Amino acid sequence: MIAIQISTKNAQSFISNLSKNMEIGGEEISKECAKMAAWEYANSASQAGITPWRGYFYGALSRQMDRPVRLGKFTYGVSIASMNRRTSKGKINYFLALDRMKTHRVTLYKNRIITKWARSKGIKSGGITVSKHPFIERAESRIFKKIPKIAEKIVNQKIRASKR
Repeated sequence: MIAIQISTKNAQSFISNLSKNMEIGGEEISKECAKMAAWEYANSASQAGITPWRGYFYGALSRQMDRPVRLGKFTYGVSIASMNRRTSKGKINYFLALDRMKTHRVTLYKNRIITKWARSKGIKSGGITVSKHPFIERAESRIFKKIPKIAEKIVNQKIRASKR
């Protein structure tokens, strides 16, 4: 009679380490993707010739290239915090609003930021038509192409770390 003994201790240890590392890896993937997204948005805006009128836009994006905004427990994203405003519906991130808004007319009332901007550009009428800017779509197409590569890189790192 031949007896074969197989120890599953190494396999159990690997699986245990892998599950711990993958949980950490999910957060890391989100964080790295948010950093890359901030860089892509800034790069795309710069290529489109967008100049910051109040000085917040590029500064907020450059900070998020190092430290992205935490949106939830394992979720990070890009936000232009200085452009947030409280409304009856809660807090609105105008960076997201720029991406999702439909073309519409804005009345230029006295003491509004958009009115001051329009006057600085020489617009004298009582209103302007605004629409979403294509720089966001260009950046997002680049971002979505890079996400799988970032995820694969981090998952492979976590698998290698689990083998130790």
